[in-house]
Amino acid sequence: MLETILKEMRAGFDSMNERFTGVETRMSAVERQLRIIENQLFNMDIRLDRLDAITSKAHSEVMFLRADFKEFRAQFNEAA
Repeated sequence: MLETILKEMRAGFDSMNERFTGVETRMSAVERQLRIIENQLFNMDIRLDRLDAITSKAHSEVMFLRADFKEFRAQFNEAA
């Protein structure tokens, strides 16, 4: 009778160990996927910084053109 109980307990522990192994495997896969996503987000952040720099440069060039146009218009009005 005790041997039967011990065998059932061992079988239950073996089953639990298999399930825990499965959970650990899935957790490892999720961790790997999260690392990949984190890396992609980091790369996206770098791209956004570069895009921000390009946008700032374009805005600066537009402001210079605007100032040049105001000077040109002032000179044109003086000539007339």
